[in-house]
Amino acid sequence: MFKKLLTYGDTFCAVEHSEKTFNILKLKKEKNELKVLNTKQLESLDAVFLNLKKGQHLFLILNNQQVLFKQIEGTFKTKELIVNNAFSTIKLTEFYYQVVSSTPQKHFVAICRKEYVDSIVNQYQSNGVSVIDFSLHNLSIVELAPFFEQEATTTSNAEINFNDDSVESIQKKEVPAKNYHINDLEVSNDFVLPLSGILSYYLKTTNILGNHLEYKNSLKQHYLNKRIFSLGIKGGLSVLFLILLVNFIFFSNLHRKATNLNNVVLAKSNQKNELTSIKNRVDKKAALVNSMYSLSETKTSWIINTIGQSVPNKIQLTKLVFQPIKNTIRENKEIIIANNKIHINGISKSNDLFTNWVAKLELEDWVEKIVVLNYGKGKSSVANFEFEITIKD
Repeated sequence: MFKKLLTYGDTFCAVEHSEKTFNILKLKKEKNELKVLNTKQLESLDAVFLNLKKGQHLFLILNNQQVLFKQIEGTFKTKELIVNNAFSTIKLTEFYYQVVSSTPQKHFVAICRKEYVDSIVNQYQSNGVSVIDFSLHNLSIVELAPFFEQEATTTSNAEINFNDDSVESIQKKEVPAKNYHINDLEVSNDFVLPLSGILSYYLKTTNILGNHLEYKNSLKQHYLNKRIFSLGIKGGLSVLFLILLVNFIFFSNLHRKATNLNNVVLAKSNQKNELTSIKNRVDKKAALVNSMYSLSETKTSWIINTIGQSVPNKIQLTKLVFQPIKNTIRENKEIIIANNKIHINGISKSNDLFTNWVAKLELEDWVEKIVVLNYGKGKSSVANFEFEITIKD
């Protein structure tokens, strides 16, 4: 539960590109229940972007004229054979296809050109919105089938019949507006597919097969990288503020003690050694703080942001430490800071991509040098890496 909160927050969103409108549904989790936050029908994609905040994630449903759909019957060994039987003249490599099989003999197939899907996803990404998954036509309804008490329902452009918690038929037609109560949620038929999309990633169901799964995984990984970086920045700023607050309180207290001792030393020379000792400790801590903040906060944030934006899709950062502590912190021991250093750990799915990324970072005018401390394959197909960046003064 906590992992899901960290991954998605408490708000879930889906957008349907229907034939006439763009249908947005947002759900909010309150007290372990999903509730409808709002629904909107908009006339343009630009209007959609205006109604979605930066950093928003969503499930995308493409259900317009760009999507082709067929229902076929027969027994096939692979999903590719199902698609070829439904659309025998297409070149599969140019299309994303999705298949839902309600029985071993009944199949629903939807296809859309990869070029079109990619262009829509890229428009969302360029507007700061992350598409984490998508479905074609009315196929996402399969996620809602177990929740319907009635034998039929309608979406924005189709009538769908159910049989034993599975999809019996999908018939495209003009449908009147109608409200449904689905698992204590009330939505109109225009938002039934967006609700299906939200439930598919909220419940982690995979009832839709196709050649889109690798693309789906890359979209989700891209979102997770952005999410981790965003949470890291917020957490880092919070820690930075806490450090400043603690140091302010600490130095204020030490300053008060030093002032009192300074007054006493005028009358009691035997306390001179104690005052000198306290002053030395204050000076060391002040030097440590000055060392930690040798770079301006603005430049530090800019550098961290530059690194985050440069991370390729197949590389995930697990740790980024600015000016790390070089020694173990112990009582009455000096803390040594690695000035002008950034220590980075992560995992990579591509050796060449990692090498090119590091080489690109070395070309930044603020980088003095980069030292790769570790890069090695584990038992899986990914490699753990560790390197250190030295920042120019």
